[in-house]
Amino acid sequence: MITDPIFYLVAVPAVFITGLSKGGFGGGVAFVSVPTMALFVEPLTAAAIMLPILIIMDFISMKAFWRKWLWDQLKVLIPATMLGTVIGTFTARYTDPAVFRLFLATIAIVFALQMLWKLFVNTQSEGKIVRPWQGWFWGTLGGYSSFFAHAGGPPLNAYLLPQRLEKAAYQGTLVFVFTTINWSKVVPYIWLNELHWETISTAMVLIPWAIVSIFVGVWLHKRVPERPFYIICCFGMLLTGMKLAYDGLIAF
Repeated sequence: MITDPIFYLVAVPAVFITGLSKGGFGGGVAFVSVPTMALFVEPLTAAAIMLPILIIMDFISMKAFWRKWLWDQLKVLIPATMLGTVIGTFTARYTDPAVFRLFLATIAIVFALQMLWKLFVNTQSEGKIVRPWQGWFWGTLGGYSSFFAHAGGPPLNAYLLPQRLEKAAYQGTLVFVFTTINWSKVVPYIWLNELHWETISTAMVLIPWAIVSIFVGVWLHKRVPERPFYIICCFGMLLTGMKLAYDGLIAF
């Protein structure tokens, strides 16, 4: 188990923020935990610490958003994200973390700005029609990025947010997809020797904060109107993208 108190000083708030997002509040901020922890441990180790925490979060979130997901979205996103996980498993040892962070940062920033433009300038209420190939592209990228940093949010939001789904259906669909993704990463993380006693015991210390934060997120989700909810999601994506860009640039 990690014993550095400074690690927990940043890890606890990061886990709490992730829990808020898993509970339905704050969308795009969910994956800040891994970049934050990566200041003190290797990025994939940070991802391994977060995996048991995310699985517990997913269990609670699934109950909160039970049957709120949209099957027409899942039948595209589930196989696509599984493909991304497989690719991530066999490229993990060869991926440059700095380049990968900059790539994700670009996705997050561009699409957050695009959605904010539509929310504040183009006020039409209709959602955008998307094609199955777009779901396959963004879903595969989401599974791939989630494998390395639990950072599947920006690619999946790039596909889901333009459709302007009802917020419970949007969150329920994300919860189902990420529950599937996170369980699919257990065996690959063990195979890569990242999921072991040290990472699991560190996760156990952080799990109580995760549980509390999810219920807070569910409480906030039920009390925030739909338009502010999407604005929060977009700003979360923007801030997360900026953090990833900073992490990627300083690594060169």
